[in-house]
Amino acid sequence: MAQPRPPAAYLRATEGCAPDTLARQHAAVAEAARWRGWPTPVVYADDNVPQLADGYGPALARLEAAISAGRHDTLLLAGPATVRGNPARVMRLLASCTKHGVAVELLGPGTA
Repeated sequence: MAQPRPPAAYLRATEGCAPDTLARQHAAVAEAARWRGWPTPVVYADDNVPQLADGYGPALARLEAAISAGRHDTLLLAGPATVRGNPARVMRLLASCTKHGVAVELLGPGTA
């Protein structure tokens, strides 16, 4: 049996978010993992990256690469704000997760 891979978590704060948005999202994904008996997730966080037109930054690119490389078997998305914006970017991430057998869970709206 293969060794389980650590879960990943994607956090994202956008323009106009409260200053503690990433901290609250981080706490939410850590609690979700603990509640499920999982190890602490590897966190990928984009904090309002204004130079990118779609609002997504380098952390999303690193996450996509990690999923493609088989480093995670679960992805926690820290609330609806993580998937707002460019639908093509989000769909590419979800398609990669499907292709590589990565389960995806969107945490409730109270996390962002």
